[in-house]
Amino acid sequence: MKHFYRLVENHYRNRIEWEDGPGSLQNIVSDIRTRVARTWVNQSEDFEHRLTTIGLHGLQQNSADGWHEYSYQLERRSSADEEWKFVGFVTAQPDFDPDTATDDDY
Repeated sequence: MKHFYRLVENHYRNRIEWEDGPGSLQNIVSDIRTRVARTWVNQSEDFEHRLTTIGLHGLQQNSADGWHEYSYQLERRSSADEEWKFVGFVTAQPDFDPDTATDDDY
């Protein structure tokens, strides 16, 4: 059976918040922005297994300083009338150089 899929990106922007101004107790809080990063149509369930198991290249990576974090979740539906259903999380794979890539990188 063929399905519609969408990849939902959650971008967490972490920041410091002080309880009573600078110098007081501080907390790290996150602001979240959610968007649909990609869509696919007429894909089999094998497609969802590959994405949730292997991951996907070309997605945003978490920042080294921890202030920007990303998570990706895959959702599916069988027809335009159905609700989107959570399938699983997708790992952001590091980008690669196509000149040195092997068949396993694709």
